Amino acid sequence: MARTLTSTEAEIPPSAAVDAVNESFTQHFQLLESGSVSALAPQYTEEANVTWIGRAYCFSGAYIGRTQITETLNSFLNRTVPGLRIMNLTRTITPLPNGLVVTVDSTFGFSTSKITTIGLSTYPGLNGTVSARETYVYSSTTAAWLISNETWSFLTLDSSVPLCGLPG
Repeated sequence: MARTLTSTEAEIPPSAAVDAVNESFTQHFQLLESGSVSALAPQYTEEANVTWIGRAYCFSGAYIGRTQITETLNSFLNRTVPGLRIMNLTRTITPLPNGLVVTVDSTFGFSTSKITTIGLSTYPGLNGTVSARETYVYSSTTAAWLISNETWSFLTLDSSVPLCGLPG
């Protein structure tokens, strides 16, 4: 289990934290596009919280712990949006003064580059926009920045695909 450093154990210069989190954040989105859930899972703390709100349809909800997060990502990335492509990714990275907790506020568009198959029917892919916030904590156990909290607010989700049994 990843253990988070406390401010009494160590401090990380905020500029170093920003650089390291920027690298972790970039890798996170590359892995989202790859659909590699097994590579994404270790980027979260064991107790991480992922919340999807807004126009997330049947994916709306809070997913607590790496197991629930992995199951959700697997369903979303490998069944609903295979071939995910991230576009227009922007980010603002803000460290706490001790550099041990860093937030990333981002917006991005996404689309699928493949046909999504539901049951026996095929449909064009999905596209949408998301406003997100990730909270990264430094793990002394893994010597890495891990996501402890992630919220995706689906601003738009335009699809001709019937999601969750709803018409497209």
